[in-house]
Amino acid sequence: DDEARAAGRPCLMITDYANPALRKGCEEAGLSYLDVTGWTYLREDDAGLFIRRQGTSRPPTPPVKRGTAMVHLDGPGASQVIRTLWAARLPVGVRDLAAAAGVSPGTVAKVLPALASYGAIARTSEGAVAEVNRRLLIERWTQDYAIYDTNPEVLWLLAPRGPDHAFASLAQLHAPAGALDDGIALTGYVGALSNLPREPEETYPVIPHTLLAIYSEDPSRLAEALRLRKATPTTANVVIIRPKDSRLLQPYPSAVPLPQVLADLLTMGGRFIELAEQLFETIDSQPSIT
Repeated sequence: DDEARAAGRPCLMITDYANPALRKGCEEAGLSYLDVTGWTYLREDDAGLFIRRQGTSRPPTPPVKRGTAMVHLDGPGASQVIRTLWAARLPVGVRDLAAAAGVSPGTVAKVLPALASYGAIARTSEGAVAEVNRRLLIERWTQDYAIYDTNPEVLWLLAPRGPDHAFASLAQLHAPAGALDDGIALTGYVGALSNLPREPEETYPVIPHTLLAIYSEDPSRLAEALRLRKATPTTANVVIIRPKDSRLLQPYPSAVPLPQVLADLLTMGGRFIELAEQLFETIDSQPSIT
C-alpha cells in the first residue's frame, strides 16, 4: 500500500490474474506481483532479488458467472463490437455501443467482460466503457481470431506478373465499366498502405508487397476473373478469402477497417507482424479519441 511504499518496504500484489495492463502498471510503479496462473514479478534491489516468470495468456476461468461472458471473440458479433470500440467516443454505454456496432445489447454484454478481464478496457461503476487500450484490444482479439483459420474459405493463388499487377487488374474489374460488381475488401499489405500517413511526408511500408490479400464473397469467381493460377501457401502471391463476417465486404475496392487490418496482419505470419507494428507505432503517435 501507499504507507508501505512510503516507508520503503517491499510491496507485493497477489491476484487471480495479472492482465497485461496490470503487469505494466505494477512494473512502472515498482510493485511486485504474483498470480495463480504463474505470472511472477519480484524485484527488491536492496536484497539483489529479481524474478520474472510468465503465466497464461488469459484468465484461468471467466471472471463472471458461466453463460454471461463470451469466451471466444472470433465470431462476427464480437468482431464488430471490437472494431466499433476501436474508434468509439468514450464513455460509451452498452446500448449505445450495441447500436453503433449493429449488434444486440446482449452480445455487447457478453464481450465486454472478456475484454475487461484482459485489461483492454476499463469500465465505470455503471458498466459503460470508460477507457480502451487499443493494443490490448487487438491482442485479446487475436487470441481467438486468425485470418486463415476463422474465415470459412481461403484460396491461395499465383499472379504470374506479381501482386501489384493483380491489384491493378482488380481495380479495372471493379471500374464503372468493369466486369465485376461483387462486394470485396482489401486487407494485409494494401490495407496497411491505405492507413499509413501521407503528410507531412509519405510513410512507406517496412516490408515489400509479396502477397495481395482480398476478401470476396466468391473467391473462385474473382480468381477466374483475374486469371490467377492455383498455388500453395508457400508459392502464392495472392490470397482471396470469403469472410465469416459479410459486413467487411463493400461494393467497390476499399480497405477493411484499421483494427481488422491489424488483426489480419498479426495472424498472417512472417514479416506481416512487422508491418502491424509499424501501424501501431503510427497510431501511438496520434492523440486518443475522447
